[in-house]
Amino acid sequence: MLYYSITSFIVIGIVSFVVGEVFSRIEKSDLLERSEKYAGYIVNHINLEMYDEFFGPAMNEYGYINLKNNRDQFKCLEKIVKSNIYDFNLKKVYLYDMNGQIIYSNISGQIGYVVERGRNSHLDSALDGVPTSELQDVGKLDSKGELVENSLLESYYPVYEYSEGVANREKQTGVMEIYQNMKELDIQIASAHKKAVIITGSSMGLLFLILLLIIKKGSNVIRLKTDQLVEARDNMEEKVEERAQEIKQTYERLQETQKRLSRSEKLAGIGTLASGVAHEINNP
Repeated sequence: MLYYSITSFIVIGIVSFVVGEVFSRIEKSDLLERSEKYAGYIVNHINLEMYDEFFGPAMNEYGYINLKNNRDQFKCLEKIVKSNIYDFNLKKVYLYDMNGQIIYSNISGQIGYVVERGRNSHLDSALDGVPTSELQDVGKLDSKGELVENSLLESYYPVYEYSEGVANREKQTGVMEIYQNMKELDIQIASAHKKAVIITGSSMGLLFLILLLIIKKGSNVIRLKTDQLVEARDNMEEKVEERAQEIKQTYERLQETQKRLSRSEKLAGIGTLASGVAHEINNP
């Protein structure tokens, strides 16, 4: 029972840890997938609003788009973007043209920065029409070389022309990059890990107690049978000892009887000899 208890506790600990890790990884994968879909919805919505509220009117008014030098255009686009990302837990927003140049960002110092082909595989993929995402862990550098202070999901999505609310997938005009704050992701993953460990540990602990009761009951039965066997052995030894004493006493009585019989035979022989001698003396 001691070995069983120690082994069970070790197994429960190992299994609970492994199950917790597996469930936390599954939960992390599901949360990332939902966050990526969420990012796609946001980008598509901003993409539609930009064409309806900015690009179309700006082209009609100015005949060109120059966010770097035209402050009115920049403020108009910034208002649209900020109104659409408000309370959506987005930290950064970048808009690239098809040459990899940042034409808009809610971080003004990044505007005009060019990312050449081959330097950022995620941006290259989005420029080719394939959206991608990458989780940026705390303490690492993001694609702009900035230190990540909180967990962020960096997502790249193609930007298309819109006509009457319908995207023209044949005419890609750029790429939008957004950063989602994933602090809640870490909290949810830790919570999922904790729940998995508690549930697994409780289930295996209950199983451990049930098996312990079964083993304890079996141990009691074995102990009872062992006591009965020991008692039967002791009784048998007592009977054997009593029988040995009886045999010893019988053997001693037999020896005494044999001695008396031997003496009687000797006396009978002497009597016969004496009577023969007396007869010879009386009849010479």
